[in-house]
Amino acid sequence: MDILEKEIGGRNVKFTEVKIIWNKKEDTVQIKKLTFGEINELNASVTRTSIVAGQPKMDMDIRGMSENCLVKSIIKAPFSINLQEIRALDRELGEELVSVFNELNTTTPKKNETSSLPSETEVTTKA
Repeated sequence: MDILEKEIGGRNVKFTEVKIIWNKKEDTVQIKKLTFGEINELNASVTRTSIVAGQPKMDMDIRGMSENCLVKSIIKAPFSINLQEIRALDRELGEELVSVFNELNTTTPKKNETSSLPSETEVTTKA
């Protein structure tokens, strides 16, 4: 996947392009890499926490996640970028776009790299 960059709203944004067939013509969808805050907002919007038998329980709306991730990350498309249009996409196209979103927005450790989490001795807190 090629990662491109352009300025949007005074900020450099990383994105990739996906070639699609739309209305029997080749076209392009641009999907951006979300910021830390955008990912947190997306996660919060589709996660519900409750207490069941005294234990916290977290439920994630998978459908909401796949639909809203596209609404938040698509920056250019031959269709309107809103929840109603995303829900109306052909299933295969929707799944392909979600797959690209996941690849672009998932952090994975590099080969031969140990965890990037700090060890207990590296963690510092402010009193």
